[in-house]
Amino acid sequence: MLAGHAFDSCVELLHNGSPIARAFGEAKNYELLSGHLQTFEEWLQDVKFKPSSSDDHPPDLAFMIAPSCPSLLHRKLELKNIQFIKSGKVPPTLIPDSTSRLLLPTAININKADKTLLITAFKGTRVNKTTIEKLITLRQRKSYINLEGLASDLKFTDAVRKKLQEKLNKKEICF
Repeated sequence: MLAGHAFDSCVELLHNGSPIARAFGEAKNYELLSGHLQTFEEWLQDVKFKPSSSDDHPPDLAFMIAPSCPSLLHRKLELKNIQFIKSGKVPPTLIPDSTSRLLLPTAININKADKTLLITAFKGTRVNKTTIEKLITLRQRKSYINLEGLASDLKFTDAVRKKLQEKLNKKEICF
C-alpha cells in the first residue's frame, strides 16, 4: 500500500538511497473498466505521479494490464500518460496449503476486489449487483475489517450474514 492505496504494482528505483524512478500498475482479469481508470487516476494524483520530468530524473511510469481494452479507452489512457499492456486472462492467485502442499485459491479481498471479483465472491449469498455497487462506493471512504461493519453498512439480513460467514470460514473471502 502506498499513500493508503492498494496499487497492484508499485516499484521505486533507488540510487544511493534516493528515489530516482517510480512505476505504478493495475491489472484486471477482465476488460478494463472506465470506472477503475478514474480510481487509478485519483491514486496517481495522491502519490504525485510525474509522467514527465524537467530535472535529470526519469519520468514516472503508469500502466494498466488487461486481456483487452476498447480503442476509445486505450486513447484515453494514452492521453493520461498511462500505458496499456495486453495480457491473457490470469487464473486466480494460488497459495500453498501448508498441511498438504496443494495450491489453494487466495481469498477474494472485499476491500480490494473489482466488481467482477465481488460478484464471484458474493455468489450464492443473495447479495445483488446494486448492493455490490454500493459497497464499491462505500470502500472509497473506508476499509472494512470484519463482517459486522460490512453487514451493518449494507443492511444484510441474518441469512446473508450467515452465508458470508461461511465464505469467511472457508477462506473464500477476506478483509
